[in-house]
Amino acid sequence: MLTLREVGWFLVAVMKRWQAFVTGGLVVASLTVFERITGTPIPFRAFWWGIIVAFLMAIFLAWRDEYRKTRPGLKLTVAQFGIADGPTPNDSRVLVIASLVNLGTPSIADSWKLFAHIPGRAHPVETTPDYFDPTRPITLYPKKGVVQRIAAADTLYNKTMKQPIQTGMKEVGVLGFTLGGIPTSTANQVGAKFILQCNDVGGNQVKATHKLMSNNMQGMPMFSPGMTPVKPPN
Repeated sequence: MLTLREVGWFLVAVMKRWQAFVTGGLVVASLTVFERITGTPIPFRAFWWGIIVAFLMAIFLAWRDEYRKTRPGLKLTVAQFGIADGPTPNDSRVLVIASLVNLGTPSIADSWKLFAHIPGRAHPVETTPDYFDPTRPITLYPKKGVVQRIAAADTLYNKTMKQPIQTGMKEVGVLGFTLGGIPTSTANQVGAKFILQCNDVGGNQVKATHKLMSNNMQGMPMFSPGMTPVKPPN
């Protein structure tokens, strides 16, 4: 019963598109101008071909509207990536600054995950984001350089869940992950591949891949447009 109802909705959408093509001002005006300029009446057969072509175009546009509602419109990009020591010598931490652009209909992004493909390991390590206290800035203590802070409001899992990302909008934020049982020296190997993943409102997976081409231990995260500047501690 639901299938028949959905077919009916589809046919209604097609008829609306077809009616717009057939009775649209541009089509009628074009035919009128052609007849006036050339003085040649348009054959009746041409009208039939126009009706058929308009019907086929209406079917395509009705399908495209539904396709755009279900396809992933989000594009995920890793802007900055760093690896640091974890809470124990057997763990490591990954800090990712990423951007999410919406090229489709408004959508949220959730179910964030990171997959670490470490050379010499048969299976990837899967982990979910660390929780950051929203009332305190994220403080980074690099081995080289000065202490740096990032606003907790810039955690990407918060920025993409509070409200849908509108079409053409971009969200930039930070995510932290702990790789349990993977020491820093192991995670920081050249050739290691990290896949950042989230789901849009329809459950479609959106991914971005970052491959280590050099040591990432000493890199300092830089401020990215779209994030909130935080003054360094005194």
